[in-house]
Amino acid sequence: MLGQIAQAASQAELGQHRSVHLAGPSPHRNDLRNAILAVVVLVPVTLVGVVTKAPWAMFSAIGAAIFGLALLVVVLQSRPYLVADRCLRLDLYERGLVAVQRGGLRVVRYANTSVRQSITTFQRTGRTEYRYRITDIAGAQVELRGNLEHPQDWGPAIQSGVADAQTPMMWSTVQSGQRVEFGPFWMTLSEFGSARKSVPWNQIERIKIGDGSVVVAVVGQLLIMASAEVRDIPNFLIFRALAAHLCKMHGREDAMPA
Repeated sequence: MLGQIAQAASQAELGQHRSVHLAGPSPHRNDLRNAILAVVVLVPVTLVGVVTKAPWAMFSAIGAAIFGLALLVVVLQSRPYLVADRCLRLDLYERGLVAVQRGGLRVVRYANTSVRQSITTFQRTGRTEYRYRITDIAGAQVELRGNLEHPQDWGPAIQSGVADAQTPMMWSTVQSGQRVEFGPFWMTLSEFGSARKSVPWNQIERIKIGDGSVVVAVVGQLLIMASAEVRDIPNFLIFRALAAHLCKMHGREDAMPA
C-alpha cells in the first residue's frame, strides 16, 4: 500500500511528503457495544412479559426504549467510524494529498480542487464533528471525516494548501475584470454579490464570520444583505482572503476584522 501511495503521489506531481494521518477506533465503541447488548436482552424480555401479562413488562419496555434511544445516539456519533467509504489513511503532500478508502486511492491536487468544510461543536457534550468535502483529480467528491487522527491539524493544512495554490490565480482573475464565484457568493473588482443582490465594495459595512456562518451587512440598511453557511462556501480561506483585501482596497478596512 505504501508503494501505491508513493507512486500515485509521484504521478500527480504532489511534491514532498508532509504528514500521514491514520483512521482511529471509534471512541464510542464501548457505549455502542453496551447499548446493543442491552437492547438485544431487553426487547425479547419485554415481548415475553407482554405476552404473559407479567407485572414487570412495563419496566422492561421502558428500559428497552431508553437503551434503544441511547443506541441511536451512539450510532449517530459513531457514523464517521462506520460508513463504508470512510477514509482509512490520509497522506498530505506539498501540493496535494492521497486518501485511502476501501475502494482504492483518491488523489487530490491543491491547484485544481474545491474543498468545503463543516466543523460543528456540540455544546452539551463538547464533541466536535469534522467533515471536509474535496474534489479529486477525476472530478469526484472525497469526504474526509473526524475518524482520521488529528483533524484539527490536517483540516487547516488542506485549506491552507488549497489557498496557497489558488489565491494568486483567483486574484489575477479578479484583477482582469472577471467574476469569481464561491457557492452562494460572487465577487468582482468592484462588486460583491449573492444570487439576489450585489453592492459596490465601499457599501459593505461588515462581513461577519462566526458560528459556522457568514453574514453580510450593507451601510445604512437594517436588514442583512445576504448570509450563508461556511460549509456551503467552497475554498473558504480564499473567499475570506479576497473579500478582506477588496474591502480594504475600497476603504472598508473595518468591514472584516482580523
